[in-house]
Amino acid sequence: MGDIIAQWPAVLLAAGEGRRLGQPKALIDLSGETPLGLVAAACHEAGFSPLVAVVPPALRDDVVRSIPHLRYTLVNPRPESGPLRSLHIAMEVLPEGAQGFLLAKVDFSLVQRETYRGLASAAREDPQRLWRPVFRERHGHPVWFPAALFQALREAPLSEGARAVVYAHQELWGTVVVDDPWIHRDLDTPEDLETFRLHLSQQR
Repeated sequence: MGDIIAQWPAVLLAAGEGRRLGQPKALIDLSGETPLGLVAAACHEAGFSPLVAVVPPALRDDVVRSIPHLRYTLVNPRPESGPLRSLHIAMEVLPEGAQGFLLAKVDFSLVQRETYRGLASAAREDPQRLWRPVFRERHGHPVWFPAALFQALREAPLSEGARAVVYAHQELWGTVVVDDPWIHRDLDTPEDLETFRLHLSQQR
């Protein structure tokens, strides 16, 4: 594990209802792994701390029992309100003095650990930039948000999401070039689920 980034947390968004999959995504079986477990392990290994997860009410107890490394497991009581509402909930427990946070979604659970390490390194060097990974000239997930954008995120309309804040502050953009197509690959459909499971089974 890398050096812990003191007071530099990661927010793990895992409250989505997974309507197209027929179940919430956080604890879906991926060949013996879970999306939330994979993301939490990657964040922890890269040195982010504390880890704050936001989950649907029905999964909270199972997450607490099964996912190590989480400091906080919070509930979004209305998952249909969208990911920005979950982010607002997580921001309530960010440590005082945090220089930013990594926003990671369980939808992108196969992002490579080297990508997380690259973002951690960039944040160490310049925490006041908005760092995003890039593969083949396309930005993806996860994203490092600097503390300078905390208030803008809190004030952003739920209907617009964090993306609106990203594009309103292009002067802060920083790029981490990665060799990782999974920064673009969302776990959304039954077909995606089979692809994710096959990939993980082949890595063993």
